[in-house]
Amino acid sequence: VLAVDNRILLNLDFGVICFEIYEIVATDDDFTEAAIIGMDGGTTANVLTNDLMAGSPVVVGDINLTLVSSGGLTGLVLNADGTLTIPAVTPTGDYTITYQICQKTVPTNCDMATVLVRVISGDADDDGILDDDEDTNG
Repeated sequence: VLAVDNRILLNLDFGVICFEIYEIVATDDDFTEAAIIGMDGGTTANVLTNDLMAGSPVVVGDINLTLVSSGGLTGLVLNADGTLTIPAVTPTGDYTITYQICQKTVPTNCDMATVLVRVISGDADDDGILDDDEDTNG
């Protein structure tokens, strides 16, 4: 394997196969304003929305998407569409999650980004009933 000008990858094992190496930019996300209620769990916005390959928004079919670190969030799932699924009964707190996107045709061409996720109790008075379900009529 030979890299020329850091843009073309030549695979000389069975002839010449050329792949253009595109610049990948994975951009950090902050989803703390759209907190997830830990008792219920939920799904975040798409982490790929602000990521670029060759200066254009990434296309899911052109990349490999990998969860690098769950940030201590047990049961976290990075979905193929770029959303994160937070499982029910997740402890409250702020979590820093790391993911990686790689060019599918050149899997060593990658970039990583972090995602901040906030999980809240949704039960301000700690009575075991979510605030949205409380009877506030007395």
